[in-house]
Amino acid sequence: MVTSTPLAMTDATRSRIVDAFENFSKWETYSTVFALMTQRKATLREIQEIAADPRHDLEFGRGISPAVITMRRRDILGMSGGLEAHRRILREEG
Repeated sequence: MVTSTPLAMTDATRSRIVDAFENFSKWETYSTVFALMTQRKATLREIQEIAADPRHDLEFGRGISPAVITMRRRDILGMSGGLEAHRRILREEG
């Protein structure tokens, strides 16, 4: 089985993820970062590492645990149609 892997995350992608967490709005933030993941511009691990960094958690200053990021990804995938619905939205956007 051959699997493809995302390219190394660009500075622009990293900046979008950092900005999303620094301007945290629960579902808007997760939608933004998981869209980048679906587009293969970032991995779950990269998103988790950025979210866990307390410097990007301007509200509480302690970061978001990797387990919470995984849970939110599962939540989004489980919402009405899950992954297919998420991919359809991405196609419509761009």
